[in-house]
Amino acid sequence: MDVLRSNSSLELPHLRISLYGDCNMRCIYCPPWGENSYTIDDNLDTVSLERILTYLSEASFRVVKFTGGEPTLRKDLIDVVHFSSKLFPETRIITNGWNLSKIASNLKLAGLKIIEISLDAAEPASYARMTQTSTTMYTAVRAGIEECISLGFPVQLNMVVTRPNFDQVVPMLRLVESFGNVTLKLLELVYYEYPGYQFWKDNFVSMDEVIPIVQRNSKGIDWAYPPGNVGSPMPSFALDNNTKVLVKDGVVGTTYANICDGCPVFPCQDGLYGLTLTTDGYLKMCKHRTDLHVPLFELQGGRRIFTEQTMQRGIQEVVSRYESLYFREKGEGSWTPETVELHKAITLVQPTLKVLKWYRKKEYSNGYEEAVNKCLVQTQSASSYPECSSEKIRDEEVAAVTPSVGN
Repeated sequence: MDVLRSNSSLELPHLRISLYGDCNMRCIYCPPWGENSYTIDDNLDTVSLERILTYLSEASFRVVKFTGGEPTLRKDLIDVVHFSSKLFPETRIITNGWNLSKIASNLKLAGLKIIEISLDAAEPASYARMTQTSTTMYTAVRAGIEECISLGFPVQLNMVVTRPNFDQVVPMLRLVESFGNVTLKLLELVYYEYPGYQFWKDNFVSMDEVIPIVQRNSKGIDWAYPPGNVGSPMPSFALDNNTKVLVKDGVVGTTYANICDGCPVFPCQDGLYGLTLTTDGYLKMCKHRTDLHVPLFELQGGRRIFTEQTMQRGIQEVVSRYESLYFREKGEGSWTPETVELHKAITLVQPTLKVLKWYRKKEYSNGYEEAVNKCLVQTQSASSYPECSSEKIRDEEVAAVTPSVGN
């Protein structure tokens, strides 16, 4: 089905650079490690990060998205964005928007091209429930969106459609039309081992329910393609006031590579849609398997040492894996929601207790306790991380700090 592939010859994905391992919100669907590797570790220092970005640009990556956790919690964010904007044709940020009203002008001066803001509801009360924050936070995020628009930023609002906020789809369409010249991206809920299968089953909304709603409000449809053709093509709907809506639907199909051969969760929902640099210095191709992560460092005396050789070797290894990319579309054995039922009993993730403390007990209650217990017992895992030991858990329990939620 040729419409699902663009004419681009570039076959490298966008880069997702995790600048910060924690977040000041607790969105109900978000895995506790954010974009990272099932651990919360020290964030990369500025010098190491800039060296890695330089080598990635030399490897012909073109699109960078700074993410987290929450990237705006990083103190040197503006400097990092300025450095990146000189290396890559397109530098974006994916943020919850909590402080954009204060920093958007500086991001503009630093060379940021596009701002993506997570907004899972148009109504304050629904937003507060989805993010586990407050209506005050919603007001702050709205102010940030409006500031970005006034500065002339291309703005994309990202909404993860779940059962609790399904009633917000139409209000979100009206909201972006009122803003004008804004993109709304509707994303399906992705299955992770945490929050887990039952959470996914209870909250997943098929895009078969969403697309007809968008179609009834649209004036036309086209296709949008991810950078380098890596990931899922998305139907793009035109709305009033120069607004458009992208719909990410895993059923459409996505890209995989030879490294996916034999994977117990193949075909997965996202496939290889983006390459993430984690806060602890790994290049992460897959959301599910840490054994596929490539370190850009070597360990010396328990410390991560980033050298020219280790960084270039790691980047070359990852780039070579993309040479075998292929697209599997609907009807060719691609992912379907029923696939998750087959994968629910497979254990690939081994988070540390420090990560598990990311959860707020009042929301996850028994699920939180089960997750901690899971870390205490030996399980069969594809992870390259060692199994949790009781000594390690005790050490982390002393050191772990549960961040406060912004108001």
